[in-house]
Amino acid sequence: VRMLPMLRHPGAEMPGGSRFTGTADQAQMILTLFAAVIAFGVLATGVGGFQLATGRRSRRATIGMLAFSAILFFVARGTRLALS
Repeated sequence: VRMLPMLRHPGAEMPGGSRFTGTADQAQMILTLFAAVIAFGVLATGVGGFQLATGRRSRRATIGMLAFSAILFFVARGTRLALS
């Protein structure tokens, strides 16, 4: 949350003297990665809640989590490669 203003305005100095020196495209990729990590956490919490409530595992939920973790891996990898 504290990084959002800095990433929304690359190059501008924020109160406290911090500044994001990347491009607007790099900032967008970082925000996309953050959103994917948050979505993964929400999905994992939902699957865990389902397992807690029912006492059993859902095969579809497990496959969905594996698919989403693969997507998250490729988003993170693409972001890392673009920033290096």
